[in-house]
Amino acid sequence: MARNPGTVRVSTKNSKAKVILCRCGIFRPATAVFRIMGARGRMGGWFAKLFRSHGCLVYELDRDSSAEDQLKAFQSSNSVLVSVPISEVEKVIRLMIPKLKTDTLLFDLTSLKVKPLAAMLEHKGEVVGLHPMCAPSEVGLVNQPVVVCRGRSGQKTQGLLAILSQLGARIREMDADQHDKLMAIVQGLHHFYAIAFAHSLRTLGITPEETMQVSSPVYELRTHLMGRILAQDPNLYVDIELENPYVTEVLNAYERSVTQCNEIIQRGSRTEALAFFQQAVEGFGDYRFEALKQSDALLVLRQRIGAKE
Repeated sequence: MARNPGTVRVSTKNSKAKVILCRCGIFRPATAVFRIMGARGRMGGWFAKLFRSHGCLVYELDRDSSAEDQLKAFQSSNSVLVSVPISEVEKVIRLMIPKLKTDTLLFDLTSLKVKPLAAMLEHKGEVVGLHPMCAPSEVGLVNQPVVVCRGRSGQKTQGLLAILSQLGARIREMDADQHDKLMAIVQGLHHFYAIAFAHSLRTLGITPEETMQVSSPVYELRTHLMGRILAQDPNLYVDIELENPYVTEVLNAYERSVTQCNEIIQRGSRTEALAFFQQAVEGFGDYRFEALKQSDALLVLRQRIGAKE
């Protein structure tokens, strides 16, 4: 369906942005214009690259762009993407809304969805919240999940989702509140565990390198994944822990489980330990068999790569 007649490079006086214009089969050529607020950030810049690769017109903006440039940019845009830190997203959205045309599609990439979506719905046009469940990479969105929380849908929203699908994304639609509840586990608890684990090593005076001398493949893989979190911007991870209202509930449940398990170990009760383990098994259900299969495949791949090196 999509046509690709080639690209035309153009420039603008009031922006340092590089702009590529293509005909796009999903949106009509006259409406294939994206403005990205926060394009200098890692995620915003990545989406600028992705949209351009699909043949769409992309302009880049940042919060330090002049008020005049922002007004001109928003008045000439049919789709605006907001990609700013979680702690600032509501403020940025509300400052932008008066400058937008009423028929502009407004969407964001925030790791939380309830509050940003509520702020965007103050806009009269189409609104949708996106959350790519991956970090920017050279392979793009191929086979990567993107959570979609609809606010006010229409033709532009459908066109945007079609572009994401054509870029290879796996679309997962859900309610914003359900998204934030799940993110309290997928991100909040997961990141908390990594941070607490590394902090425990520091308290014990042991380095990761020391543990690697006797590490199993599973421990090594998990430690690498924890290190991946610790190697990135701490502001993002702090925002995820502090801004999601469901994180406290999740961490309290985790603390109760840790305390219970620790008390059983302190008592040296094998019977209680086995019962606690069985409760954990029941919590995972049959998914544990799929997890075993997938992790076995990863470990075999890791072993083969290591053998080649």
